[in-house]
Amino acid sequence: MTLPSSEKLSEQLFRKYQAGFELHTWSTAPQGSGLGTSSILAGVILAALLRSTGCTASIDSLIHAVMIVEQMLTTGGGWQDNVGGLMPGFNIARSQATLPLKVEVEKLNLPQATIDALAKRLLCIYSGKPRLAKYLLQVHWWE
Repeated sequence: MTLPSSEKLSEQLFRKYQAGFELHTWSTAPQGSGLGTSSILAGVILAALLRSTGCTASIDSLIHAVMIVEQMLTTGGGWQDNVGGLMPGFNIARSQATLPLKVEVEKLNLPQATIDALAKRLLCIYSGKPRLAKYLLQVHWWE
């Protein structure tokens, strides 16, 4: 597979493998749950597409690529979900307010006792109210 290419992905796959593939995804998380499901699925799909064509990408590249996919899908999401869904463990993610965006991720090495204490106390509750980033980001905080 060649990136970028004037040839469609399906054409490249057919030329290399004489076949394509069909990908099915699903999530049991409600749409707009705020769990970052679309970013996580986009990251997994991109990684699978790359691997199936013999290519690889760094985690930083995947985080950036998912951000582009989210913009193409007009979900309006940022990069926080990409980091949270693609990077294992506990991390701090930062970016300067400049373009092009450069996300920096710092891995936190927490003691096991802290991880255990967090696991006992954290709970995810869905309120039933969808929260899509593209709508949240349109709210003017100064109004």
